[in-house]
Amino acid sequence: MDPNPDRPGVFCPLINHSSRRANVGMFAVFYRGEIRILFLATREIAADEELRFDYGTELMDDWILGRFPWLRE
Repeated sequence: MDPNPDRPGVFCPLINHSSRRANVGMFAVFYRGEIRILFLATREIAADEELRFDYGTELMDDWILGRFPWLRE
């Protein structure tokens, strides 16, 4: 899965957020001299199930979380 080149700054638009029902974990790996982001399933994912990742809201301030309350889910 690659970032969308037509939307710079949008990181993996096909992975949704969920702190409670995440099914994908993110790991930084060093590959051929560069740091890459690797997404791995944390459990079996059904063919029709959406990918969900915990964005890590503990580093976000109240202003961001107030404007985007769905990040707390």
